[in-house]
Amino acid sequence: MIHNERVKLVTQALSNTGVATTATGVITPVVAVLYGTAPLNATLFPVTPALLFIGIAFHVLAQLALGRLKDV
Repeated sequence: MIHNERVKLVTQALSNTGVATTATGVITPVVAVLYGTAPLNATLFPVTPALLFIGIAFHVLAQLALGRLKDV
């Protein structure tokens, strides 16, 4: 029982980190460029897909960690 709750806490933290990474690294720069508050420069293009990939990786790790739940 305690093991399952610890696994759930870890997966929630991983998933939330993935969401925060995606929001910070992808959504914020895209919205800033669309509204004209940030210049469209060459550093946006390599960083944004990398952070999107990292965010998705955190979410996938969370899904994999859920597989460690034990039957009670």
